Amino acid sequence: MYYLLDKDNVPYRTDNSIEWAHKIQSQKRVRRNDVGCFNVSTVFLGIDHSFGGDHAILFETMIFRNSFKLAESRAKSEPSGMKLWTDANNDGVDDDGIDWNEDYCDRYSTFEEAVAGHAVAMKWAARAMRALSQMGVENVPTT
Repeated sequence: MYYLLDKDNVPYRTDNSIEWAHKIQSQKRVRRNDVGCFNVSTVFLGIDHSFGGDHAILFETMIFRNSFKLAESRAKSEPSGMKLWTDANNDGVDDDGIDWNEDYCDRYSTFEEAVAGHAVAMKWAARAMRALSQMGVENVPTT
């Protein structure tokens, strides 16, 4: 089943794959922002990702990081062999609770939930940037 957005950003079902294919690209982006070396992106998926759940999951927020630029900044900021964060459990999660091994992803049913979720992701990215700064990573380039 395909979904599109009406003029008020309310999803509706369509069986018309031709209509869906023509309209989905113009409806995909909900929000996109850069926060330091992170890109926060919220999109309308147009296909239900609930896998048989009670409510259609039609929106997704992800945070992408420019790993090359982040690694380049780390290399300039830390002496050889020194870690920038304390990881007592050796699980990739620093003392501030930021998991540097995981990418951020969250999904929603409505446009309003997606916009609110994007704001939460923006806060996460800003917190990650503050943590990088506190760890001594200077001048982290933007994406």
